[in-house]
Amino acid sequence: MKTATRKMGLNRDYIIGLYDDSDVIPNPDAAKRSKELTEFFTRFKYFGPVVHGKSINEVLDKAIEHNVKYCIIQCVGHLIKEYEFF
Repeated sequence: MKTATRKMGLNRDYIIGLYDDSDVIPNPDAAKRSKELTEFFTRFKYFGPVVHGKSINEVLDKAIEHNVKYCIIQCVGHLIKEYEFF
Protein backbone atom coordinates (compact mmCIF):
# COMPACT_ATOMS: atom_id res chain seq x y z
CA MET A 1 0.00 0.00 0.00
CA LYS A 2 1.37 3.37 -1.02
CA THR A 3 1.27 6.11 1.59
CA ALA A 4 0.47 9.63 0.51
CA THR A 5 3.25 12.12 0.97
CA ARG A 6 2.25 15.49 2.25
CA LYS A 7 4.04 18.56 0.99
CA MET A 8 5.56 20.28 3.96
CA GLY A 9 4.27 23.75 4.62
CA LEU A 10 0.85 23.15 3.13
CA ASN A 11 -2.11 22.92 5.51
CA ARG A 12 0.07 23.88 8.45
CA ASP A 13 -0.34 26.59 11.03
CA TYR A 14 2.91 28.36 10.17
CA ILE A 15 4.58 30.34 7.44
CA ILE A 16 8.21 31.04 6.60
CA GLY A 17 9.40 34.64 6.74
CA LEU A 18 12.64 35.88 5.20
CA TYR A 19 14.11 38.91 6.94
CA ASP A 20 16.26 40.50 4.25
CA ASP A 21 19.14 42.01 6.18
CA SER A 22 21.54 41.54 3.27
CA ASP A 23 22.47 45.22 3.34
CA VAL A 24 24.73 44.50 6.36
CA ILE A 25 26.88 42.16 4.22
CA PRO A 26 29.69 44.35 2.83
CA ASN A 27 30.16 42.38 -0.40
CA PRO A 28 27.11 42.74 -2.71
CA ASP A 29 27.88 39.48 -4.53
CA ALA A 30 28.12 37.58 -1.24
CA ALA A 31 24.87 39.20 -0.06
CA LYS A 32 23.05 38.14 -3.22
CA ARG A 33 24.45 34.61 -3.01
CA SER A 34 23.51 34.31 0.68
CA LYS A 35 19.92 35.35 -0.10
CA GLU A 36 19.72 32.86 -2.99
CA LEU A 37 21.01 30.01 -0.82
CA THR A 38 18.55 30.79 1.98
CA GLU A 39 15.66 30.81 -0.48
CA PHE A 40 16.88 27.60 -2.17
CA PHE A 41 17.23 25.59 1.04
CA THR A 42 13.89 26.89 2.30
CA ARG A 43 12.15 25.78 -0.90
CA PHE A 44 13.88 22.40 -0.85
CA LYS A 45 11.11 20.83 1.27
CA TYR A 46 8.78 23.68 2.22
CA PHE A 47 6.08 24.35 -0.35
CA GLY A 48 3.96 26.91 1.45
CA PRO A 49 4.10 30.67 1.11
CA VAL A 50 7.20 32.67 2.00
CA VAL A 51 6.91 36.31 3.03
CA HIS A 52 9.78 38.78 2.67
CA GLY A 53 10.56 41.98 4.51
CA LYS A 54 13.32 44.45 5.32
CA SER A 55 12.43 44.33 9.03
CA ILE A 56 11.12 41.73 11.46
CA ASN A 57 7.93 43.78 11.88
CA GLU A 58 7.38 43.87 8.12
CA VAL A 59 7.77 40.09 7.93
CA LEU A 60 5.33 39.55 10.80
CA ASP A 61 2.81 42.02 9.34
CA LYS A 62 2.83 40.05 6.08
CA ALA A 63 2.57 36.73 7.95
CA ILE A 64 -0.58 37.89 9.74
CA GLU A 65 -2.26 38.29 6.34
CA HIS A 66 -1.96 34.50 5.89
CA ASN A 67 -3.96 33.73 9.04
CA VAL A 68 -1.33 31.47 10.60
CA LYS A 69 -0.39 30.93 14.21
CA TYR A 70 3.42 30.90 13.80
CA CYS A 71 6.03 32.51 11.60
CA ILE A 72 9.49 30.98 11.28
CA ILE A 73 11.78 33.89 10.51
CA GLN A 74 15.12 33.39 8.82
CA CYS A 75 17.77 35.98 8.10
CA VAL A 76 19.62 36.03 4.80
CA GLY A 77 22.36 33.39 5.00
CA HIS A 78 20.44 31.02 7.30
CA LEU A 79 20.06 27.49 5.94
CA ILE A 80 17.63 24.74 6.91
CA LYS A 81 19.33 21.67 5.52
CA GLU A 82 17.22 18.96 7.14
CA TYR A 83 13.78 18.48 5.62
CA GLU A 84 12.60 16.94 8.91
CA PHE A 85 12.66 20.48 10.32
CA PHE A 86 9.34 21.15 8.63
